[in-house]
Amino acid sequence: MDKIITYLKQNPYFGVLVLVAAIGYWPLFFYEAKWDNIDQFFPFRFFINYSFKEGQIPLWNPFLNLGYPQYADPQGGVWYPFTWLFSLIGYSFFTFNIELWLHYLLAGWGMFTLGRTLKIEAWPSLALGLLYTFSGFMVGTAQILPFVIGATWLPYLLAYFIKLYRCPVWPDGLMLIVFTSLTILGGYPAFMIITFYLFILFFVFYFWMHRKSRAMFVKGLYLGLGLSLGISWLCGGYFWALLECFPYISRSEVLPYNWIFYFTSFTFQCSLSFLF
Repeated sequence: MDKIITYLKQNPYFGVLVLVAAIGYWPLFFYEAKWDNIDQFFPFRFFINYSFKEGQIPLWNPFLNLGYPQYADPQGGVWYPFTWLFSLIGYSFFTFNIELWLHYLLAGWGMFTLGRTLKIEAWPSLALGLLYTFSGFMVGTAQILPFVIGATWLPYLLAYFIKLYRCPVWPDGLMLIVFTSLTILGGYPAFMIITFYLFILFFVFYFWMHRKSRAMFVKGLYLGLGLSLGISWLCGGYFWALLECFPYISRSEVLPYNWIFYFTSFTFQCSLSFLF
């Protein structure tokens, strides 16, 4: 205990972040979730909690939509390790809010880590972390947990991309695999696409900068292969679920352009909105 206190005195940054995040997001400790969180994401997690209690794998949810393959929903939380952790504790409105608050805290620490990776001094990096934690996006999407989850891990991805570019070593590669997997398994699907773009940009830039060094070029190839295999291994079940149910996901299809839409979508009464 004395060692922990001594460490916190010498490195007060995380403690300050915890304190400010607790004060700034104090309603999460006293009020229930709202909107999408209470309508969709809390029921998802409560079902996962219920399934684990009953000794079942939460694949098929019989309580939604007359039966629903929750394991294939990118926002279902079935494959996300934090959901498993909180299921061990037990989901309630309070623990759901604690999960949300914890991601705000980790988001701030991630931005602090990115700042230190960019060789910014500690206190300015902490300021960046606080600004990120209370940024418009984070506060404005508080009702959509997967948005917050995706934004939480983004600074860690950038930090370890930079570390790998400076010195491609496997410990940093393993951390990038972990944070990428957390983004994919828990975040909104758009963040998975953003992560894919980041990987492309990183390797294009890496190979271009090291195009004259055969050793670094080969090392980059091994690194890319290792990252791909590691992410595929951690996210294999999630990818399998998506592929299995993809034919039934209608949002991936083009919207139908039927003649009836041109005659019924904007009625005469709607034209009054031009005046009032």
